[in-house]
Amino acid sequence: MQATRRNVLVILGVLTIAGGALFGTGAFTQVEAQRSVDVSTQGDASAQLGLNITDDSLAGGGQTIEFNEQDLNQNATTRYDASFVVTNNDASTTINSLTIEDGSGNSLVGNTSRVMYFETTGSTPLNSGGGSITYDVVFDTTNGDISEAPNEITIVAQN
Repeated sequence: MQATRRNVLVILGVLTIAGGALFGTGAFTQVEAQRSVDVSTQGDASAQLGLNITDDSLAGGGQTIEFNEQDLNQNATTRYDASFVVTNNDASTTINSLTIEDGSGNSLVGNTSRVMYFETTGSTPLNSGGGSITYDVVFDTTNGDISEAPNEITIVAQN
C-alpha cells in the first residue's frame, strides 16, 4: 500500500475514531464535592409550622401526642377536644392545604370511618404570620379494634 495523501488521511481518521471509542467521549459521569451546610432548627412551637399540644394529658416527651389506648372504652367514641394546634409561623407563606395522614398516606381528617381520626375547628388557608387550626382527636372503637389506629401520623402542609 502506497503512502498517498488519501491513505494517510483514511488511517488518521480510523485512528481518531478508534481512540474516541477506546477512551470515551471525554464527558464525565460523576462528580463529588464536599460543601459545608449550616442548618438550624426550632422547637415545634416556634418552627415555620408550629405544633402546640394543648391538652396536658396527651403530651408525651417533647412534642409527641401520646395516648394510653388501654384506657379507652370499647365500642364507644372517645374525644379529646382541642388536643393540639397547628400554626403557620412563616410571615411570608400562606398554607393552602393542611392534612394529617397515616403511614399509607390516607387522610385522617374528618375520616369518620377510621378508628382514629381528627376533626378541626378551623380551615385552610392558614394566613401567614399566625393563622392556626385546632384539632380534636377522636377514637371511635365502634369502627374497629383500637389496634387499627396508626402508630404514627404525618402532618402535611402545602402552599
